[in-house]
Amino acid sequence: EEALRESESHLRSLMESARHYAVYRITADPTDPYLARVVLASPSMAELLGISDVYDLATWIANIHPDDLQRCVEANRRSLETGVPFDEQYRVFKEARGEWDWVHDRSMPVFDPAGRLTHFNGLVVDITEQKHAEEEIRRQNEFLAALHETAPGVVSRLDIADLLETVMERALSLFGAAYGFVYLVRPEEDELEVRVGTGLYREYVGRSLKRGEGLAGRIYEWGQAMAVEDYHAWSGRSPQFEDSPFGPALGAPLMSGADVVGVLGIARGAGAPAFRQDEIDLIGRFSHLASIALDNARLYGSVQHHLTELEQTQQALQQRLASEGLVARISTEFVNLGPGEIDAGIQHALQAIGQVAGVDRAYVFQFSGDGTILDNTHEWCAEGISSYTDSLQGLSRSAFPWFVARLEQLEVVSVPRVADMPPEASTERAECGREGIQSVILVPLTYRGLLSGFLGFDSVRRERSWGEATVALLKIVAGIIVNALEHQRAQAVETGQRQFLELLATGGDFSETLHTLIRLIEHQWPGMLGLILLLDEDGKHLHIGASVSLPKD
Repeated sequence: EEALRESESHLRSLMESARHYAVYRITADPTDPYLARVVLASPSMAELLGISDVYDLATWIANIHPDDLQRCVEANRRSLETGVPFDEQYRVFKEARGEWDWVHDRSMPVFDPAGRLTHFNGLVVDITEQKHAEEEIRRQNEFLAALHETAPGVVSRLDIADLLETVMERALSLFGAAYGFVYLVRPEEDELEVRVGTGLYREYVGRSLKRGEGLAGRIYEWGQAMAVEDYHAWSGRSPQFEDSPFGPALGAPLMSGADVVGVLGIARGAGAPAFRQDEIDLIGRFSHLASIALDNARLYGSVQHHLTELEQTQQALQQRLASEGLVARISTEFVNLGPGEIDAGIQHALQAIGQVAGVDRAYVFQFSGDGTILDNTHEWCAEGISSYTDSLQGLSRSAFPWFVARLEQLEVVSVPRVADMPPEASTERAECGREGIQSVILVPLTYRGLLSGFLGFDSVRRERSWGEATVALLKIVAGIIVNALEHQRAQAVETGQRQFLELLATGGDFSETLHTLIRLIEHQWPGMLGLILLLDEDGKHLHIGASVSLPKD
């Protein structure tokens, strides 16, 4: 009994101190409509579930999303009748924000020495961000798969007219749009001309727009993707399209180097849903692919009378196709990897892209959760090239100020010749000298717009310029790596939740339970350092009950 009272005291302490999670205990009650009643619950349960009375099980149930309600009620009944764990993810309504949040609710049965079910100990954790991350990863994987399927059909078109028709056809398919158009720049007039149109836009082929006129003209002027929720009602529409039936419209520039050479656009009918942010991101990727294909087609047309240049063009096309195939394989491999295999998967990906790109080193640096420390976490080196990973651990964020300042702006850092780096990059130039680097390129690793690290290539044996194909390859692989690392973190959080519940249910060692809770919190919120302080028996002094990442002293 003393042990039970101590266990309940510890449990109450955890309940009262809970902030971003909630602990509870329910007991079977055949007289209750839901066969159970709440006997203990963290005050934080009210905020997590969006309810006012944490001891009223009926309010828990009433606030569950209708699509999740039946499943949760059935799982609750099954647990209480058979003594199996309850483990469900469901949505709850937050009235203050008018939104649905996701929670993960797990409870473990506890039995007396005679094997009779006495109660359930449970843990509720907000997993809204995790769900958003999973949805973002799912959409990105779908988009990458669509791009991979589209790439060979687009890049292999060398006739410009055939290429533009193919680009338009694939764009309509990807976005489910009714109308599409491709403008090309006429440099001598500084105007855009409609070269391809679908649906009602077909009748506009041959028309011209001035720089800054309408949606396509503004994209030409600004050099970036743009979306309009309702083109027909938009004040910036061109007078040439006053009577058009277009609703939501979206476009992106076709680039050749730093120059806009055309505009790719799509539109939906009036009243159709507006284009989402992920679709705006996708058209940027697709237009980049179309830009490469357009460059290829123009290059092929200009050198077809010169055999040597033609052979070089064909090799470049094969290299780009090989890169696209490689990205498809890497993406597929990561989808099938478990959390414990992610690091090996990143290592394999670095080797694969490093060999395809013909570089001497490929590597990943990651910032710590609080963004102050930088570590070289993964590296591949070509044969005969030295590794410096051991000396690139625990670096201050300010160790490479010139690089980091540009990466924080989400810029690609491209250095064809280290000797030409500016005076303010003296620290980076010295490090490159130490490692024998002649050329370097870095692309940021970002998650939800925040810098978490970078992916890079080194050329040691020779100086080299970094072409668009290399930049595109690095950017796509960087996105795959970020998604894999975020998935690994989410899995670590889920494992911690399971271990914590098992310790609660089995009455595990109190110290181990506290340390498991700290690890769970630090995985759930990267950058946060956990600490539990306990009162001594005299009730006057505090001592450290558990900490994981804080310094021992």
